[in-house]
Amino acid sequence: MDLILANATPALQSAAVRQAIALCMDRDAIVADYTGNYGQRVDGYYGVGQWMVGLVNGTLAPPVDPPEDPNDAKAVAEYEALLEEWENLSLDNLNPWALDTEEAARLLEQDGWKVGSDGVREKNINGNTVKLDLTLVYPTGNAIGESFQAHFVPYLEEVGIRLQLREVAMSDLTEIAYANERDADLIYMASNFDIIYDPSVNFEIPAQGQADRSVTNQTDRTLFELAENMNRTEPGDVLEYVQKWIAFEERFSEVLPAIPVYSNVYFDFYNSLLHDYNIAENVSWSEAIVGAVMADIPEIEVEEAPAEEEEMEIAG
Repeated sequence: MDLILANATPALQSAAVRQAIALCMDRDAIVADYTGNYGQRVDGYYGVGQWMVGLVNGTLAPPVDPPEDPNDAKAVAEYEALLEEWENLSLDNLNPWALDTEEAARLLEQDGWKVGSDGVREKNINGNTVKLDLTLVYPTGNAIGESFQAHFVPYLEEVGIRLQLREVAMSDLTEIAYANERDADLIYMASNFDIIYDPSVNFEIPAQGQADRSVTNQTDRTLFELAENMNRTEPGDVLEYVQKWIAFEERFSEVLPAIPVYSNVYFDFYNSLLHDYNIAENVSWSEAIVGAVMADIPEIEVEEAPAEEEEMEIAG
């Protein structure tokens, strides 16, 4: 998925500021402009291809076996109750943070950010005047900069946030993203999920005196504990795990340690004679192809043409 990481600067430590920034981004327009039909807007810390998403939106069947005896009333009732629990799962409570500059301005006012003489909002934090004069870095040559300039920067200016877009080499952007001290307020980058999905490592709370190793440099204990709680699920209890995952996503969508933009959509095309090519269960096609087999191409029997009958002489 692609997202915007918020640095640990005084201004961006405020959830209200992060929320206001999200409200100034026309993400639908950015996704349509930048990805065409190969991306989909997401409202949380997930990708559209993850199995949890499939189970929630119904593209994957829940792992629930029907009762062996359809006449067992108790077993049937338990089966139907379990199916209902699965059907009630939803990501509808995630905040889509749709474009709304009026609400963005209201949040900033409520959080104490006043418009200065230069049109940029400012606030006194610990005796220092902090201005919402921000910098966003993105990879050199990436067309996302044009989309941000058209569908993000003007709306931020409307509410009193100045944003400078700065191109940097991908190697430099990676160093900025994983440094303890970043020289940019916002970082646009893509993030692949680990093979073993464990978001707690990306939102960990550093011990006293230790550097913050989290991806976002934002600290939210509730979010971290919700992520950790997923790991405490009894093996095999898929429903409970997905319920905990939804709770984590809802908290992420509320506090916005990062602003989700979109998830890539990939297509795999292959011949129908290829079997056991389970791309969704593997990291890449190169791994999925190892266990795949080509079916034997059936031989088509061709009937021999009947022998031509000897021409008969027709007596005149």
